[in-house]
Amino acid sequence: MKRFSNIFSLKWIPIGMVSLLICQVQADPAVSDVAGFVEKDCPADADTLISVPFDREQIFVGELSVIGDPDEDGNRQVSVQGLDGLGIDALANDGVVRLLEGAESGKSISVSANTATELTVNFGSTSPSPGTLVSVARGWTLDTLFPPATQTTFAESTGRFLNGRSSELHMVQGSSSSGDVAAERVFFVESGEWVESTNGFASAGDSPVPVGSVLVVRHRNAATASTLELSGTALHGSFSSELVVPAGGNVAHAIGLASPGKVSLSALAFPAQVFAPSSGLVESKRRDILEIYEGTTTLNPQPSASYFRFQGNWRKVEAGNPLSNNELIPAASGIVIRTAGSNQARTIRWIQP
Repeated sequence: MKRFSNIFSLKWIPIGMVSLLICQVQADPAVSDVAGFVEKDCPADADTLISVPFDREQIFVGELSVIGDPDEDGNRQVSVQGLDGLGIDALANDGVVRLLEGAESGKSISVSANTATELTVNFGSTSPSPGTLVSVARGWTLDTLFPPATQTTFAESTGRFLNGRSSELHMVQGSSSSGDVAAERVFFVESGEWVESTNGFASAGDSPVPVGSVLVVRHRNAATASTLELSGTALHGSFSSELVVPAGGNVAHAIGLASPGKVSLSALAFPAQVFAPSSGLVESKRRDILEIYEGTTTLNPQPSASYFRFQGNWRKVEAGNPLSNNELIPAASGIVIRTAGSNQARTIRWIQP
């Protein structure tokens, strides 16, 4: 069975405590927000796998108006009925338009610029119709999710090379055709700012952290244990994740759950085109596999639990393959889906519970 990549060089942590608080708050009259809070232990000399299940702030919900044709890069201006009074570029870099209905409901589109009434977005291959209901939200950057001056999750590093780093944040790549799941970008706090582990060690505080990202909190060597605290606004409406499956080999997909609470396996409600059912219980008959990484303590770990679907039920990969429909995945968790080979390349969108 594939593990996490040696490039990632992970050691996973036991999550000793997971707590969740949800309450109703009143914000803009156009939007009723649900505030959420998640807390997880992060032991020393170990890694914690997490997801980002909240928006930073819900701005508005309304009907979409498409104003102009896209430019040569695909960018176009849109407005949302009733949305007005934005500061110039107030949503640039961390703003999100999320489709709440239609064939691609739950898809998130980044805002690259804005005026008082118009947003600049790139829909790509998506073609929402005028009148489509959308939400406008403010997302996260490293500086807003983990402000260097006040956050206590990451120990500050004393140098930029590995021997001087105390803690790191790894952004995990979404899909890997190699079958391994690896870090796509690595960051750390040094001299009061977020820095990316690249040749130039660029300042990285404005790097976006999308909802549904899979992150790893790594405490290296002598770094002290900490407590991860995430708070924000629960998503308004549906949220979808995209799985890109090439023709041929197996693919590993790392997906961050966007639910503010625990999720049962049965609630995942994967359609067959997202998660192929197995034709039998034995290993040779299994197709797609769901992996959970909770409580593991080794480098390049095996999953703490693996599951597959057979005759409409979830089964655990262990002796007897017990029914597991009601087993719960903790809030703010990342999961790994290993999809079996396919004769045709396909892109699949899964609407999360």
